[in-house]
Amino acid sequence: MRVYHIYTRAGSRFHFGATAVDNLTGLASGTGHMPSDSLFSALVNCLAKYDGEMTERLIGMFDSKRVSVSSVFYFLEKEGNRVYFLPKPVDASNRVDEKAGVRAKEVKKVRFVSKGILDRYGADWAKHFGEFVYVGSSALALAEEIGRGELRHLKRLYATGTATHVNTRPHSGEEATELYETAYMALPEHGDGWETGMYFLCDTDGLADVERKLFDFAVRLLRFEGLGGKRSSGYGFVDRVEEGTEAFDTGASDTYLSLGLCVPENAGELGRFEAYELCVRGGRHIGSAVRLKRVNMIREGALLSGGGGPLGSCVDVSPDGEGSYLRLGICLVYPLGVGEG
Repeated sequence: MRVYHIYTRAGSRFHFGATAVDNLTGLASGTGHMPSDSLFSALVNCLAKYDGEMTERLIGMFDSKRVSVSSVFYFLEKEGNRVYFLPKPVDASNRVDEKAGVRAKEVKKVRFVSKGILDRYGADWAKHFGEFVYVGSSALALAEEIGRGELRHLKRLYATGTATHVNTRPHSGEEATELYETAYMALPEHGDGWETGMYFLCDTDGLADVERKLFDFAVRLLRFEGLGGKRSSGYGFVDRVEEGTEAFDTGASDTYLSLGLCVPENAGELGRFEAYELCVRGGRHIGSAVRLKRVNMIREGALLSGGGGPLGSCVDVSPDGEGSYLRLGICLVYPLGVGEG
């Protein structure tokens, strides 16, 4: 799998929305990171501003699973050394041995776990909870990845908050004077040369050279178009996007971790999921009284068996089913416990 790093300025805000009961409530809800279906939409929309035919080709590449992307996660970097964070396996709290002094409540607070932890300990990482160091309150890493002496230079992996705005462009039934809140994520400013960046993984092995160049072009456009919602209000600034050289293991394992949102294509794919959580995506307004359909998707962090990926399908969420609006429900998977020795 290839990796792309996304750099921004410390303090830059991003809005990665979550499905809610109405438009204003939706802005007040956020996911804390950019899901894979939103990244797919961003890539397609970037390319659509340049060439319609290339856009259709890109969609076809995703729909046929010849290219796949993960959700956008975080890394910490200092002097070229990076610590990558992956989504916490969904069943981690169930694997805790409280007799050993580890409380399930502590594990539940964690959202991201370093690649080093999952490479070394796999799905049973929570049994070794006492060996790890906290980055903020929601991320864990190995002590050798981030020395304990370095922790004083680090804040949290990412920050969240809400900003208040005036609704100047209301939908039907909303008042123009209403106040509303926008949930945002921001990358903090650390000390001693540390910085937080974002990254995503992609599998382009199924592409021809000309198709790979098309995908790479769409990725490079993210720098100019930004990421997430509320970009007209100053959110979503991207400084640069660079391809990394690090290797993410794609070897065989008994257990795999899902790295994106997934809608299984058939019962066989669904049967591979051993532990998972669902989320609702879609449903946004595309007119004063018209909404896209909503769809249940399996969150990142699900555990699977039975081989690698990608797996899943693209879902038509168009109101009349004509295929003009698609959500990416195809996810990459990462083998657990195979990265060391």
